Amino acid sequence: MEVWAGAWPLEGGVEAFWQGLADKVRTWLAEQGVAPQEAVLLLPFVQQLPLARRAFGAGWAPRIETTRSLASALGPSPLARASEPSGDLATDSLLARQLLTQQGLSPAEMPGGERGLRLLCARVVELTHALMRRATELAPHEREAWWQTAQGLLQQRADQAPAWEGLLGNLALAWAQTAAAPATDRLFAHRAKAWILVEAGEPDLLARAVLKQSAVPSLLLSADDAPAPWLTLAKGRVQEDLAEDAQDLALRCAMQVLQAVPGERVALIALDRSLVRRVLALLQPYGLRIHDETGATLSAQSAAAALMHLLRAVLGGGLDDLLAWLKSPLAPQFIEAKALGELEGWARRQSVAQWRGVRSAPAPAQALLDGLRPRLERLGGGARSLGLWLQGLRDLLEQCGLEERLRTEPELLALGEALWLTRKPWPGSATEAVLQGVRIEAGDWLDWVDERLRTSATPSLVVADPQLFITPLSRALLRPFDRVLLAGCDAQSMALGRVAPALLSDSLAQRLGLAHHERAQAAQWQAFCQLLRAPAVCLLRARTAGSVHLEPGWPLRRLVALVGPLSGAADARSMQRLPEAPLVQAQVGLSGWLPEHWSAAAAETLRACPYRFFAQRRLRLREADELDEDADARDLGQGLHALLAALHEQPISSMEEGGARWQACAQALLQQQDDAQALGLAALLERWRVPYLAWWLGQVQAGQAVLEREWPVEAPVWADHADPALAALVWQGRIDRIDRVGAIDAGQRLLLDFKTGSASALRDKLKQAGEDTQLPFYAALLQAMGQPVSSASYIALDTKGQVNELSHPDLQTSAEQLREGLAADLLAIRAGQPLRALGEEAVCGFCEMRGLCRRDDWSAQP
Repeated sequence: MEVWAGAWPLEGGVEAFWQGLADKVRTWLAEQGVAPQEAVLLLPFVQQLPLARRAFGAGWAPRIETTRSLASALGPSPLARASEPSGDLATDSLLARQLLTQQGLSPAEMPGGERGLRLLCARVVELTHALMRRATELAPHEREAWWQTAQGLLQQRADQAPAWEGLLGNLALAWAQTAAAPATDRLFAHRAKAWILVEAGEPDLLARAVLKQSAVPSLLLSADDAPAPWLTLAKGRVQEDLAEDAQDLALRCAMQVLQAVPGERVALIALDRSLVRRVLALLQPYGLRIHDETGATLSAQSAAAALMHLLRAVLGGGLDDLLAWLKSPLAPQFIEAKALGELEGWARRQSVAQWRGVRSAPAPAQALLDGLRPRLERLGGGARSLGLWLQGLRDLLEQCGLEERLRTEPELLALGEALWLTRKPWPGSATEAVLQGVRIEAGDWLDWVDERLRTSATPSLVVADPQLFITPLSRALLRPFDRVLLAGCDAQSMALGRVAPALLSDSLAQRLGLAHHERAQAAQWQAFCQLLRAPAVCLLRARTAGSVHLEPGWPLRRLVALVGPLSGAADARSMQRLPEAPLVQAQVGLSGWLPEHWSAAAAETLRACPYRFFAQRRLRLREADELDEDADARDLGQGLHALLAALHEQPISSMEEGGARWQACAQALLQQQDDAQALGLAALLERWRVPYLAWWLGQVQAGQAVLEREWPVEAPVWADHADPALAALVWQGRIDRIDRVGAIDAGQRLLLDFKTGSASALRDKLKQAGEDTQLPFYAALLQAMGQPVSSASYIALDTKGQVNELSHPDLQTSAEQLREGLAADLLAIRAGQPLRALGEEAVCGFCEMRGLCRRDDWSAQP
């Protein structure tokens, strides 16, 4: 094999390189007496093929290919047979699990249990694939000797490492040796009259092996010559752009793209995918033609996300995942939007996290769930073969009316093929063996689906005459871009991280000829230098990432050390000065407006913060309820109220009777809850049982009895007011309890409100005249109904199981003052008095409207 060590053109960019390459190849072939059409020219990657063909023009040219394209043209790839590694990450992970299980390893014996076993499977597959790739790069007759060398090196490693590492290494080696002969072996038998290999960025070990064993003339042309004079010449085309942070960096990238002259081909090198997403979002309104070569996978598509929501909903029972699926493009065709909306609204109000236990949702929502339940349950159950899991999914999608879409819509078609829903594997293949013979639990199946979606590429879209190319660094070499943006030239983004397989040290990987740090670093430097052939190059980086200062990446530091400081790129964004507009406490006027009805919660909100009252009652804004699995304070309160209402349907005369009824009521209540919510609620209900019953039996001894439970009440409290609108305003609410003490006709009526929490805050509120709203509100409402009460108390049950009765010290006076004060407040609002944000931290600290009033941005804080 002849190696050409000449110099490439220093001027003229990429076009000059390809033309020089064509001239050099013609000259060398003429010297060898080989006709161009009888030779093969191998290039690093497929995007370079049209460039080389164009350089040779209309005359005779060699066959221009990559090693992969030539191997594909010479014949199909052989299929991996049963038990052989297939090269597919998801499938081989299941096979590796089988192999580890056969070696006596089980999740129960592994550190980390099931999760630890999955990690070991991933490590075995990673090393197996790395060994397979290295064997592929060798001539067939050299592999046996290399396998023996690899076995010796791994055995030396096993003698010095923990036993499990040696076991995994030997298992990966033995498994890799069973792999079928690769399709690229046909290259060694191909009868070309001459071989020419072009390398750029890193050595092509497979192509070198082909040239080495060939008996015909062969020539190696390396484009990786980056001496200091060439870099110095390129310095004038390179600029550095330093941004403050990631968002500023994305803005600068977007401006560089938009500044390009019409017709320019701009390349954005994708070192950081999150940065690319930011740039694409900024460019989206401009309608640019963008060609993305970074290999987007199915997992980034909406259909794949919807499918994962469906599977998690079936296997985990989460209602949030079920709702996400039902609102996705993959939703069943028979789902009615109204019923779905009712189901979501009800679930969020009730904090329902699991769909399987739902039996009392509103009628349309319950009908929707009941219709889905038998379909979803088809995927339930224990371990089964992978093929049966997929058959269950196929049946589910068919029953949801999605089978035809899987075969016709491009995005869903790719999804169906990736998961073997719309095609079958070849008989006798490793994939067929996995589908039929590997028995897995639901969690492993979910991992398999996720892995398949993450490793399956989306169908590439053809973009005519792209204006922006997004490509990896290794695929940008020797391409005719007019402007190159290398964004993320900081030490964090350009760090190589781990290169060698996790089960091997970097030095051992190097001795085996596998990927290692030194080779990867050399390839990164050569690729970095190749970019400087472009007419204009901008190296962009951010100063900081959050609170972390970012240093320049090592290739940038090396370039500066060789050629000196780079010129800075001008910030194309124009500075716009805006007049100062101090933000003050928000306020709004509602002249002529009154609420439709009046509640204790509305009154409390108005008194705490008028602006919050405006947001909740006039704008009807509210924080979206979460479908939490853990019970919060509101869930506990609702559970206690429901239990007490059921408990006091009949009088209680003894601790035994009360305890038995409490247990029965609690059991009925907990059956309506999700498992996670029921667990916390059951513990507190049991803790409250004895203290509450002891307190209540003491009240019974004093002659107290229950009159009303969870009583809905309403009345026009201001019916006698001179203002007609205020007189028509109805007060409404739900009273926890009305009890009586004494004879039925002459006894006193007591208003009780039950609270789950500390009694200290309630006690402090009752000590300050006019601070409490709830008890005076209901006292005034009952007075207007002709059902007055003589006293009112809070019954506080805290998490320690203590019961505290806190009586209102001056109920009637407070009720009258509240009635008059609220009337005056509402009339003032209707007259146009501003509703101001008060900014009191006691309220703002937990206010969901804090962003609306811009509390944190006020120029003068209260």
